[in-house]
Amino acid sequence: MSRVVLPALDVCNVQRIKALSGALEGSVAGLADISSYHTRQICITIEDPDRRTGKGSTHGFRGRSGRASLYDHLSRLQDFDKEACAPIRYILSKCERLISLRLETTPGVLVTKRNVFAAPMTDERLTPALVDSLQQVKCSLEELTCLLSPWGGAGLEDLFTNLIKSPSPPPNQPWGRLTHLQIHGPAGFRISLPTSSAIGALPSLTHLGLVMPNVVRDAGMGGDVNSPPAALQLLVLLADKLQRLVVIGHTLEGYLGWSALYRAWLRALRLPLKEDEMSVEGERMGRPTLSVQLITAQVRTEAGHAPELVGGVQSPSNQPHPNHFTSWMIARGREGSHWDWSLPSQDAVKRNKAGGADQAWQVDWTVEEWDVPIVEGVALSSTPPSRDADDDGARGRGATGEDELMLTEDMSPPADDVVYGIDNLD
Repeated sequence: MSRVVLPALDVCNVQRIKALSGALEGSVAGLADISSYHTRQICITIEDPDRRTGKGSTHGFRGRSGRASLYDHLSRLQDFDKEACAPIRYILSKCERLISLRLETTPGVLVTKRNVFAAPMTDERLTPALVDSLQQVKCSLEELTCLLSPWGGAGLEDLFTNLIKSPSPPPNQPWGRLTHLQIHGPAGFRISLPTSSAIGALPSLTHLGLVMPNVVRDAGMGGDVNSPPAALQLLVLLADKLQRLVVIGHTLEGYLGWSALYRAWLRALRLPLKEDEMSVEGERMGRPTLSVQLITAQVRTEAGHAPELVGGVQSPSNQPHPNHFTSWMIARGREGSHWDWSLPSQDAVKRNKAGGADQAWQVDWTVEEWDVPIVEGVALSSTPPSRDADDDGARGRGATGEDELMLTEDMSPPADDVVYGIDNLD
């Protein structure tokens, strides 16, 4: 019982989730009242973490030896969503003072409107009382970690809706207190213009983490890496309180999540300097400095050393499945270290590589950090794109100047030399 009434709950697999939901519904020993007042953090995962540590991971290493593949994991995720959605919603409804929520599932459990694209998240049980309780959870949350599925369904555009972005947002506004958001994708979630617009609407967001994102490229961009995709540029423009952007990638060239591509795009990001952000003394005011951290992960060899790279690419026999790094990040979330990539010395190491190692998961990583430059005299459009985009792509047009950024996405299949199918390893 003492484990249940603690401020932090860590629940794994459907059976335990249903058991906890049943205990709360039956109000065993006043458990529902205790959870309502004392539970501040909940972490929900698909399975026991001991079953997938290191090389025994269900997301495994390269090969055709019968190990679980990408699509097996996606299927398990979909089954988990169907089975666990209702009990997870009930658990959350009894924890109205929740501050931190870490989900190894999609955010559909928090979507309270009917959506034909979120069929697995059955909403027949969404009673008015349950909706009100979930709304209260959204008002209190300060941190959210979740997955986005490449198969569609409930996405951030459905989650972060009708937000009022002002210096003093209403105290009862959903997501008004959310400062930390980290998004995982088992097969590469899409960062598109609507996604960027949804994230940028969060009024208090200061920390954003993207684990192996599939950034939608601009129309006509091709293989050009000298300019950031419009979705990334729009994101940093709209999220005007963002202080830290963390992107997780890997060294597997040719597959989704390759850090070299992220590095070029992130280095090309710019922020405009507006006249109303200058003080009388000429110092910059307004939005805070935006720091970017690029984390590059790679798997270790049997000997415990980082694998030898041939032309910057790991040997095929040592390549992990990229989902191994997703599971690794989920594990760091359970430990509370998913934001901890501190450099040992800001002065000596900044703009140079630092890093660390995780013995249990056989993962080494490097950290690169820099500040996004402020560009004076260049006006960039920060108008959120409409979800009802034209046939030739979503567009955002601003009236801030002649040199505005045209926000046009390329929805065509990527070129052979650019793209990245994450399950090509099997």
